[in-house]
This record gives sequence, structure tokens and C-alpha cells, in this order.
Amino acid sequence: MKHFIFICLFSGLAFGCKKPAQTTNTETTVQEEIDQSMNNAQAEIESVTEVNPADTLLKPKDDSFQSYLSTELWEFTKGIASGGDASEHVEGRWIKFDEAYTFSTGKWENTITVGEFSVDTSGILHLKPTDGSDRESEWKIRKKLNSMVWSGTPKFGNNTSQYFLVRSKSIPKQIF
Repeated sequence: MKHFIFICLFSGLAFGCKKPAQTTNTETTVQEEIDQSMNNAQAEIESVTEVNPADTLLKPKDDSFQSYLSTELWEFTKGIASGGDASEHVEGRWIKFDEAYTFSTGKWENTITVGEFSVDTSGILHLKPTDGSDRESEWKIRKKLNSMVWSGTPKFGNNTSQYFLVRSKSIPKQIF
């Protein structure tokens, strides 16, 4: 069922995307197109995300980004990089934020990176790894109750990357 959902989501993105209009400011046009594509894809993810009532997710204790991020674990579900699908690179990936402004990332059961983060009131997330192979990055967060979209910013050169994440109670399990 999970793979069927991702196939449907990817199909919707593939057929729903438009070529950028010809303008003098192509970077703005491309960013607007990416933003629209991300909004459409996030709506699709939320419409098919099933939450088991017995496995109800916690709700953040307040409206701050820090509280939002540090409530439960986040699982990467979809990725787009340089205009192409990067979902194969996010399968099994997760990130956990805590209230002390530290984070850890991993793939399946393995922790890959730990570090510090900051987030401002406009939703700009700065990840600064202190251990591991990931590089420093900055992301604009668009949040919903149990999902979010990260759009890379130009500061560290990841402005062509975007990721979809969903709140999860546990680290993803690898199915063989």
C-alpha cells in the first residue's frame, strides 16, 4: 500500500508539472514553479497519509517551530533535486530534533549524523552537523500538523532540493 501511494504521488507530480514560462528572471519563475509543485504534492501526501487511531501522534505543545520540530520523529518520504525525483535517496531516512536544539539523522536503524540546529520565526531551519558526513544546510519549512516540506535555500547551495517529511512515532523499518 505504501509503494502504491508513492507511485500515485510521483505520477501526479510527473503529469502535473508545467514547463517554466519564458521570463527574464528564470530563477524566480523556477522557484515559483517548484513552490506550486511542492504545494500540490504536499496536499496529495496529506490526502493519502493514513494514521492508525491506536498509534495517534503527539501534538506540539505550542505554535513555535522548535516545539513543532521536536515533537516525534520525522521520516523523509519524497525528495526532488535539480528538477528530478530523488526519492530513492530518502528511503528509510529520518531526522529527530530535540528541545536542546540538537538533531540526529539516520537511515533505517543507523544514526548517520548528529548536530545542532536553529530555526527562526519565519521557518528558516539551519542544520549544522557536528559528526557524520552530511554538510551544513539551510531550509525553508512549510508546515502542516503532521507533515512538512523543506525547500533548500541558496545559502549553502541546496536551493534545487526539496523534501517531504511526515511525523512518525518510530524509526522506519527496512522490509526485505
